[in-house]
Amino acid sequence: MELLGEEGRRLLRLGLLPGLLGGGLAVAFRLLLDLLLLVPPLALPLAGGAVGLFSAWLYRRLPDLRGGGVDRVLLAYHLGQGRLPPRLGPLKALLTALTLGLGGSGGQEGPLLYAGGALAQALRPRNPAEARAVLLAGGAAAIAALFHTPLGAAFFAAEVLYRGSALEGRLLGYLAVAAISGYGLQSLLFGTHPLLPVQGLEAPPLWFALALAPLAALGAFALARGLAWSRARLQGPAALPLALAASGTLALLFPPARGTSYEGLAALLQGEGPNPLLFLLAKALAVLLSAGSGASVGLFGPSVVLGGALGAALGALFGIGGPGPILLGLVALVSAAARTPFAAVVQMVEITGSYALLVPGLLVAFGAFALNRETLFPLQPPGPEASPAHAEDLLRGLAQLPPGRPLLLGDLGAVLLEVREGHPWAGKPLKDTALPPGVLVGLVFRQAHLLAPRGQDRLEPGDRVLLLGPKEEVARFAARS
Repeated sequence: MELLGEEGRRLLRLGLLPGLLGGGLAVAFRLLLDLLLLVPPLALPLAGGAVGLFSAWLYRRLPDLRGGGVDRVLLAYHLGQGRLPPRLGPLKALLTALTLGLGGSGGQEGPLLYAGGALAQALRPRNPAEARAVLLAGGAAAIAALFHTPLGAAFFAAEVLYRGSALEGRLLGYLAVAAISGYGLQSLLFGTHPLLPVQGLEAPPLWFALALAPLAALGAFALARGLAWSRARLQGPAALPLALAASGTLALLFPPARGTSYEGLAALLQGEGPNPLLFLLAKALAVLLSAGSGASVGLFGPSVVLGGALGAALGALFGIGGPGPILLGLVALVSAAARTPFAAVVQMVEITGSYALLVPGLLVAFGAFALNRETLFPLQPPGPEASPAHAEDLLRGLAQLPPGRPLLLGDLGAVLLEVREGHPWAGKPLKDTALPPGVLVGLVFRQAHLLAPRGQDRLEPGDRVLLLGPKEEVARFAARS
C-alpha cells in the first residue's frame, strides 16, 4: 500500500521539494550577503564599479541574468512553459549578493524569485503545468526565507503574475507548502524573529489611510516612470559599472541607502533612524541608478522601503507617530507598484502578528492599487484570460475528458477518442480516418505533447484524438465508437 495518495505526492513534488531547494538557496544567499555587508563603506565606490564590470561581462554570455528577475519569471510562466535553466539559479543569487553587498541598491526578493524558481527546475517537472507550479514554488520559498512571511510570499508568487486583481488561486496550496518549507529551513538556522520588528502598534485613523492611498499611487507612478526613464538613458558598455560606482558613492555618503536598506526601515519602525524624507530621496536615487542600469537587483524591496519612508514622512507631517503610518505606507506602495494588494496586506499581518492594521491596511492597499495604472513589471498581463499559459492548460485539460463521452457546448460537440492497440485508426494517417460530415480532428494528445493535426501524421497506440463538429454528428459518432 502506498504511503501517499496522488495529492500527497503532488504536494511533495510541487510544494515541499521545490520549497526546500528555494529555501536552501535563500539561506546560502543570506550568508553570503551578510559577509559582503562587512566590506567597509570606503571601498564601495570601487567595489560597485568592479561588480558592474563583472555583471556586464556576464550578461554578454548569459543575458537572462540581467535585471531584477520578475519579468523573466513572467516570460517563463506565460510564454515559456514554466521552464528556466536550473544552473542559472545559483548564478543569479551569487550576482545579486555581490551587487547588493558591494554598493548596489535594490531588493533581493525579485532576483530570488527567479533564482529559487530556476533551481527548482532541477526536479524535472513532468509537464508545463507542473513546471509552472515548481517555478513559482521555488521562488515563493526563497522569498519566504528572506522576508520571513511565508503566507505573504505564497500570495506574492500567485498574485505578481497579473496586473489586475486576479491571482493564481489553483496553485496557492502548493505555494503555501513550499513557502512554509523554505521559511522553516531558514528558521532552523536563524530563528523565527521578524525581519522588521514592530513594537507599540496602534492603528492610525482611517482618514490617514484615505490621505495616504493617492499619495502612494502617485509615488508608484513616479517610481515606474522614473525606472523607464533611467533604463532608456543608462545604456552602453560603461553605464552599468559607472552607475554601480555612483550607487556605491551614495551608500558611502548616506549608509541607509546601501543594499536592501531594511536596517534603515527597521530603525524607522523603532522611532529612530534617518530623516524619512531624506531616506526616501536617497533610496529612490540609488535604486534608479542600480535597477535602471540593469543590475541584478529587485524592485519589490525598494517599494517596501520607499513606501515605509513615505508613510513615516506623512505621519510626521500630521503628527502621527509609531510604526502604524510606516506599515501602511509600505503596504500602499507595494500594492500600487507591484500590483499585489493581497500579498501586501498578508505580509503586513505576518510582520506585526496583529490584525490591528487590517482595516486601514485593506483600505490603503486597494485604494492605491485602484488609483495607479503603472506597474514595476511591464510583462504582467491584465489577467488569466490574457495569458497563453491558461489557453494551453485549457487544451491540456481536454485530454482528461472521459474517452467516448461527448461534450456538448451549444451547437458544438467535442469527443475524445482513445487509440488503443488494435484500433482501426492505429498506424493510419489522419487523412485516411473515416469521419462524419463536418467533424474535424482538433488536436492529438501524445503523452505530454500537444500535436497540431496534419493529414499525413500517423496515429499511434496511446494517442488521444479530440474531435470537434456539429453536436448531432459528434453524438452519433461517439455512440458508434
